[in-house]
Amino acid sequence: MKNKKATVPEAALILIAVSVLAYSFYAVAMFNQTVSTVNDPGKLASVYNAQEKFDIYAKEAARLALQQAYAEVLKKPVSCNEQVGLAIVWSDSCRPNNQEVRNKIKREFDEDFKELLNESFSSEIKERLAVSISPIYYEISDKNKFIGYKLNYTHYPSISLDSPEINLEEIYAAAKVKKEKLAVENWTTSVETSGKYYIFTLKTEKSYFYDDLFKPVELKFALKQ
Repeated sequence: MKNKKATVPEAALILIAVSVLAYSFYAVAMFNQTVSTVNDPGKLASVYNAQEKFDIYAKEAARLALQQAYAEVLKKPVSCNEQVGLAIVWSDSCRPNNQEVRNKIKREFDEDFKELLNESFSSEIKERLAVSISPIYYEISDKNKFIGYKLNYTHYPSISLDSPEINLEEIYAAAKVKKEKLAVENWTTSVETSGKYYIFTLKTEKSYFYDDLFKPVELKFALKQ
């Protein structure tokens, strides 16, 4: 992955930590209502809270990793030889393919998520992001002169999130026809001319967290007039 920091920004970790802390108070309160009849609720509570905190952390980490991956790939969704300023020149022989862009986002996501999660996992991105994390095993045991017990519990973490819309093929087709009048739903659009080129700058109406900030994701490309 080129021109990227070696580690995920500290601001991302802070956001995740705040989410985990806020939810942990809720998890403890809810758990205490459900385990009041168990002989050793303290040990069970520690397992339950560990599981809940892991799930919250993993989901927030996945959300941030996906946003960073999306923003990174849209900086250069396709590699073409011709460029005008910062804008890559798209053409019928060199234009973005939705599935290829989605595959790039998946690869970027896997790299970013791996930095945040010390567990193995598999992911798939279609209309939604689906992540399956390797099982986590918990054991609770105790023994005294009256009774002894051992409880084994396996947690199978999974994550499902909405993935950003990938419609670059449609944007290219519309830009060829509309040119300086291009308008795309959920994007703000500006068009300039530079010599024989139209320069298109699109920004998502929604903000995403990347480069340590919440801001729109920008897509820039050029077409010959």
